Amino acid sequence: MQFARLPNLVHDTVYLRPLMLDDMEDWFKYLSNPLVFTHTSWNVHSPGDLAQGAWNAQATSSSPVRFAIARKLDDRLVGTAGFHTVSPENRTAELSYDLSPEVWGQGIATATARELVNWAHECASVIRVQATVLDSNTSSSKVLLRLGFKPEGLLRSYRLVRGTSRDFIMYSHLAGEAAA
Repeated sequence: MQFARLPNLVHDTVYLRPLMLDDMEDWFKYLSNPLVFTHTSWNVHSPGDLAQGAWNAQATSSSPVRFAIARKLDDRLVGTAGFHTVSPENRTAELSYDLSPEVWGQGIATATARELVNWAHECASVIRVQATVLDSNTSSSKVLLRLGFKPEGLLRSYRLVRGTSRDFIMYSHLAGEAAA
């Protein structure tokens, strides 16, 4: 995806910035937390497994794009968000995000997802932003519904999650629909 500007998250306590190699320890720490791990499809065993998510200056228009959600107070990573599957030909992108439990319930996921959805539609002419959520992740489903995403259905045995076939729910948001 080619963008005219970077996303500008408006939130009292966090902001978006490029994801850096220095963030990998914090990212791995909260992804390893059972509260997070249970409801994601991540399968990482060390901070090094996450290094491919760091900023890539050689990115192409179909490369994944992921940002750090960092605390304004100390610039420490408390989450990540971006698009892991991008199809410029179809003008689609798949939204993904994760947060450390220490910042849950502060509106960060909603504000971040809203900014990224609007950014994709306005700055990259993405027609469809989609998101797949493990059927057990009710909190993430609530974030997407709050933003006006439409549930499209249950994807049975959609992905292997750490060796087990799991069900996911597909959501979509189309250009022209307000991200509430």
